[in-house]
Amino acid sequence: MHFNNFIQFLETRLHQPLPGTVAQAKMMPEVKGLKYHPLKAPPDHAKPSAILCLLTPSISGTIEIMLTLRSDSLTTHKGQISFPGGRSEKGELPHETALRETFEEVGLSPDDISVLGSLTQLYVPPSNSLIYPIIGFSANRPSNLTLQTNEVQEVFYTEIPFFLDHQNVKIGEWDRGGTTVLAPYWDIHPLSKLWGATAMILSEVCALYEEYEMGRE
Repeated sequence: MHFNNFIQFLETRLHQPLPGTVAQAKMMPEVKGLKYHPLKAPPDHAKPSAILCLLTPSISGTIEIMLTLRSDSLTTHKGQISFPGGRSEKGELPHETALRETFEEVGLSPDDISVLGSLTQLYVPPSNSLIYPIIGFSANRPSNLTLQTNEVQEVFYTEIPFFLDHQNVKIGEWDRGGTTVLAPYWDIHPLSKLWGATAMILSEVCALYEEYEMGRE
């Protein structure tokens, strides 16, 4: 019932002004010298892409989010935690991109996903990507997934309440092309930290979940 109530909340809430950049900024890396800022208007030459934030009910009765661990063989963002997603094809709508990429990467059919709407778009300067985050749900945790192993090495799930505990947010340093990146992150996987664009998108999901919880009190 808790899962269904949150889904019903989102069906209405996503049509109203979103937490947006205020929520995204809480998990934004600190990178100096960027020509374009992630929280400001993207350049005209930004390349559209989309991801799927899939919500499923957890065994304990809360809501969990499906995440992927990217393959170590990729040339960009290898070994990082992300949502299923990628570049949009010509003429493709964001939700179509998210569903197609999810099917290609993890074998989850669009028929098993109910799309709720969109979160706030996010520009990622290093890859010149304008990400349209699509949020949807599955009534049950997907099983029998078929991973495209040259892109995804693992699918795993994390419950939303974990992200809401401020003690779980840490600060780390990464070397990106000789530039030191200072970023907040969540330590949710033994092989990688959850930070960057994925964390910024998740931060908005957390803000919406906090609104939902406040409404239940």
